[in-house]
Amino acid sequence: EEFDCFIVPTVPPPKQQQDTIATLADLHAVGVPPDRIRVVFNMVDEREPLERTFHNLLAFLEQRPIASANPYCRLGVNEVYARIRGAGSDLAEIARDETDYKRLIARASDRGEKMALGQKLATRRLARGVVSELDACFAALDLGRFATGAAVAMEQAS
Repeated sequence: EEFDCFIVPTVPPPKQQQDTIATLADLHAVGVPPDRIRVVFNMVDEREPLERTFHNLLAFLEQRPIASANPYCRLGVNEVYARIRGAGSDLAEIARDETDYKRLIARASDRGEKMALGQKLATRRLARGVVSELDACFAALDLGRFATGAAVAMEQAS
């Protein structure tokens, strides 16, 4: 009753998929309706079909449809997460950075400075790709209907 929706991430290793299945079964056992449970496929390797990578989980959900598993609710593997860990910046901030790194690299005389600027440029490019991927995943979660329901309930209460 306290939560509109449960988002359960999963990753490719079979053991973690079994843990995801256990979590989904536990949520179902306490009465959470299937339409309020969403699966996010994380660390997806785009070179492999999602159906093969997450076969165990998808086969379980086909037999027991106790959660929504939209294949567009996915996030790929990306080195940007390791690059920004501990940097004190978030992905959106890095993606919005408008610094002309190419110009700065061309003007820099020190090789170390050029390398550091090149790393910042590469990180920004990766961040921009990830931000759009996160936005697409969030849209595929289809959480808007929960916000609408809460807004209607609040409006009716006032």
